[in-house]
Amino acid sequence: RGIVDVLDSFGVQTLHVVESVEPFRFDTTCGGDTAAGAETEDSDHTQLGSKSAFEARMAQAGQWITVRRYSSADAAISRLHRDGVVCIALALDAGAMSRPLGQIEFSSFSSGVCLMFGNEERGLSRRIVQLADVLAYVPMLGFAQSFNVVVSCAMCLEHLRMDGVLRPDLTQTETSALYRRWILRDTQHARRLFVQHKLALPDDF
Repeated sequence: RGIVDVLDSFGVQTLHVVESVEPFRFDTTCGGDTAAGAETEDSDHTQLGSKSAFEARMAQAGQWITVRRYSSADAAISRLHRDGVVCIALALDAGAMSRPLGQIEFSSFSSGVCLMFGNEERGLSRRIVQLADVLAYVPMLGFAQSFNVVVSCAMCLEHLRMDGVLRPDLTQTETSALYRRWILRDTQHARRLFVQHKLALPDDF
């Protein structure tokens, strides 16, 4: 769940999830959800009981993140490549082809990148490593050779930010539209109020 909070903090709008082994779940009151191959987005409403402060913060971050879900690595990377995105797999065990993160020329990827992280227990699948455009790793000096996925994600995004290549996913117009959409979805009885006052509902509501 922490990775959702990290993405929100860095202004990254979209999280792509491959669910070939298990579904990705996180607490949210209104997160975008796109199935593999689909072009439309549906809201993902999860009714929650009482939350700790941490859980409440996570639910709030989840409101702003769009989650695209795929049933396989091939489906995910095919979609990303179709959008012109360069896929970068973060893997320590990828062999000689894997380079330290600092040696990757991110500024040369003008159409955007997707950083791919594996499950903390299994890591990235062999198929994702095979399909990736670039293999990279975060250098470590200790014996453990293991950052958890949330720490790794935060470190990579901070590296991109410091390099000046981390830019917002959305234009100001798209940001305003997204914000308006989620305000409506978070308002109780919003649809009834629109009808009552004879207002036109937004197309994406």
